[in-house]
Amino acid sequence: MFLTETGPVLGEAELLRPISWTAQPFRFVSLREGDQHRLEAAIQPTAGAARRVCTVASTPDSVTQSEKPGLGFYREEEWINKYRAAKVNRKPSRKRLVRMFFGVVTFATIFLGAVYFISFHLAR
Repeated sequence: MFLTETGPVLGEAELLRPISWTAQPFRFVSLREGDQHRLEAAIQPTAGAARRVCTVASTPDSVTQSEKPGLGFYREEEWINKYRAAKVNRKPSRKRLVRMFFGVVTFATIFLGAVYFISFHLAR
């Protein structure tokens, strides 16, 4: 079951390879016509010109795309591979490095404070 703003969509879904630890893509394998219209209505406002229309047939790979001339549309797998490549090749953000630095400094300070406390105050 997939919950959208236009209501629940019921259908079989195939899980694809995970993109990251928090993102798991999936593809609908079979949808009833009413659920398909509900899903299209939910996706249409956010997809804009790159709206994809999924049709259900006997094979799960049957995906048709409405293409406009001049725009390079990729299939699902190509988009997923492109996202994975961007995720792997991206540089860590400066904010993350600063947080990691201060985390290490904080840990070292607490550790050295504990060693000092144990050595000089509890050893007596």
